[in-house]
Amino acid sequence: MSWRRGRQRKKLTPNTTPSGVSSEKAQETGKRKEGKVPGKEISSSQPNLEAMKDPTQDTPEGSTPPTYAEIAAGNANIETSLQLIPTIEQWKPGLKINTEDLTDIPIWVQFTNLDVKYWSLSGLSKLGSLIGKLIKRDKATTKISKFAYARILVEVKVHQNFPQEIAFLDEAGIAVSQRVEYEWKLDDLKDFCVTFVYGQNEAAKRCALWNDIENIAASCDLPWCIIGDFNSVLDMNDRIGGSPVSWDETRDFKQCIQKCGLEEIPSEDSRYTWSNRQGLGKRIYSKIDRTLANVEWFLMFDTKLSIQEEGLSDHTPLILKDCTVRRGNYSFKFCDMWMLDPQFSEIVESIWNLKVVGRYSYQLISKLKSLKPLLRGLNKNKFSQIHQQCNLLREQLFQVQEEIKKNLRKEKLIIKELEITKDLNWKLKAARLMKSQRVKPEWIHEGDANSKLFFAWVKKRRLMNHISFIKNSRGQMVEGKNEIAKVLIDHFQNLLGKTDSTEDINENIIAEGKVLFIEQQLQLIAPVTIEEIKKQMFDIPNSKSPGPDGFSSGFFKQQWKVVCDLVSKTVLEFFKNGHTLQQINHTNLCLIPKVNSPEKSSDFRPIACYNVIYKVSGGPRIGEKECDLLVEKLTTKISSWVTKHLSYAGRVRLINSVLYGVVFFCSRIFLLPNKVMKKIMALCRNFLWSSTPDYKKCPLISWDDVCLPKQEGGLGLKNLLLWNQACTMKLMWDVAKKKDSLWVKWVHGRYLKHCTI
Repeated sequence: MSWRRGRQRKKLTPNTTPSGVSSEKAQETGKRKEGKVPGKEISSSQPNLEAMKDPTQDTPEGSTPPTYAEIAAGNANIETSLQLIPTIEQWKPGLKINTEDLTDIPIWVQFTNLDVKYWSLSGLSKLGSLIGKLIKRDKATTKISKFAYARILVEVKVHQNFPQEIAFLDEAGIAVSQRVEYEWKLDDLKDFCVTFVYGQNEAAKRCALWNDIENIAASCDLPWCIIGDFNSVLDMNDRIGGSPVSWDETRDFKQCIQKCGLEEIPSEDSRYTWSNRQGLGKRIYSKIDRTLANVEWFLMFDTKLSIQEEGLSDHTPLILKDCTVRRGNYSFKFCDMWMLDPQFSEIVESIWNLKVVGRYSYQLISKLKSLKPLLRGLNKNKFSQIHQQCNLLREQLFQVQEEIKKNLRKEKLIIKELEITKDLNWKLKAARLMKSQRVKPEWIHEGDANSKLFFAWVKKRRLMNHISFIKNSRGQMVEGKNEIAKVLIDHFQNLLGKTDSTEDINENIIAEGKVLFIEQQLQLIAPVTIEEIKKQMFDIPNSKSPGPDGFSSGFFKQQWKVVCDLVSKTVLEFFKNGHTLQQINHTNLCLIPKVNSPEKSSDFRPIACYNVIYKVSGGPRIGEKECDLLVEKLTTKISSWVTKHLSYAGRVRLINSVLYGVVFFCSRIFLLPNKVMKKIMALCRNFLWSSTPDYKKCPLISWDDVCLPKQEGGLGLKNLLLWNQACTMKLMWDVAKKKDSLWVKWVHGRYLKHCTI
């Protein structure tokens, strides 16, 4: 096992390709390699100046790379060789890592859209002097073969400021502002540790590997990643073919990971990393190569593991990719924490008091649009870097409390302590509100919202949902934001229906059919009231994802007294005219992975995110609250059967005939929420094993096995989730194909006149 320590430059290391099966694999456990700053492969102890070298200029053959001391002293020829020699030291328990501070270092700088007349050596030298000391120009700049930017290598101080713009006077004495782009910044230097492992084939010999990993974890407080061939599986599904995975095979590895606090880095592509490459019937695939990291690694780096095909080897290459999303122009999203600020209500009222001419829906859209820049400004002034603000206030509070202990009679310190405490509580509440919008609220309720584990979990979840590549319809790998978007759009456009094969509705048949009672007719045509609009608004949880306008239901609920009149008039206008503005009807489609490692467009499920006003106008959906009566009815029936001494066969019969009969009546038409269906299945499961609605013990047989057909060893009960989906699909099939049904003809005549399902 080898250990390496280094520093990462984000913009120089988009991909790192260490693998437990590569040539760098150490054949003995206990070896440790120490480094300072890696290059493109995490392997060097000093800055990889070769990575910063102009790719068009090669190092002359036979030249000797200079040492770091020579470069630091200015005695090395940087023009001819920019390589550094890594230092390697054997690892021992308790080894102290010696780091060397940098003072000067060269970096590549780009002057975007710089006038060509300043591209001379003297001109670029003067511009470069505003940042550091010019070393050289690249070939493209020297030959003026590319006009997008001028590129130079400058030597800078490690702790100096790096201006985003520089100003100078041209030949006419006019001030010119020039944008500066750095290919990396010294602020991006981050210490981290990487361990490369190779586990022995025999389980007994791998015990030394687990002990070494535990020793490293105990002595390492830096971001730490461990990658390689562990020769051990971790999960029951980590092998196909051959003998099934046993619990003994995974026990030691799992215990080591839990003790060290390691998590697996999210991966993409193939699940399996090794194959015995045998013939038909003897082929075995297993996952014995993997990449693990501690909490600090997830907090600092956005990395994802790419598992390639094995090719000629029996192992697959592991490529660790930097999946950092470059900051761009993000769409507006309302943050609940803004409502804590006293100025928030004043800002909303000032916009709502503006006079806008037009229909009510246009007035609402215009005022929401005018409100966005003001809320962005509020966020920048009061809530920017909220976690850093909390940390700073906490440090100030500690300092004041320490001073109070030295001087108990100083009233100013006590007043200052109260002010900081009040401000800190306010900021912490704002930070919690921001977190609750980023992750599921139930996770915050069950976990610690202020722990490192929480933030690491959030980043890991974000990485798992990040689409870094996708396969198109021809099976080709596609990367890049725009290219991936094109593949997804083409896929979902091809799923849209093109023709309508049903006949028009016959109005004579409807006239002869059943009619509603007068009370039912009046209820259907009753006008929408403001009370109903308010109820619809307040029934939408704050945690629901907003639509394209970015405003959540929490905004409208908190400011209901201000926005009530305009929102209600907008909704009533829709029901009166039958149409609304396109801005209200816009929808965001979010793609949710259906599998752990999505590769194709069909591996994603599109979820529609509507604007809140559209949700209010669209009517209620069946939610958990609407199903409370159904759950209560089932619970009452089960409670009435508790006193009867029923056998297992009797309870199965009651579940199948009575309980499922009640559920089937509702689920054959409506798609009930999964949470409700799981609750109903839990009631049935508890009644089967204990004759009561509540059963705390773990059943001996899984519910999936109980729901198998009797021929396959089950009890013949239905899986309610699958049954509900099947009933809904049957309903859709009837709408599409049953032309002789009066109800189907009415649906097509009323709702599907010029389109299909």
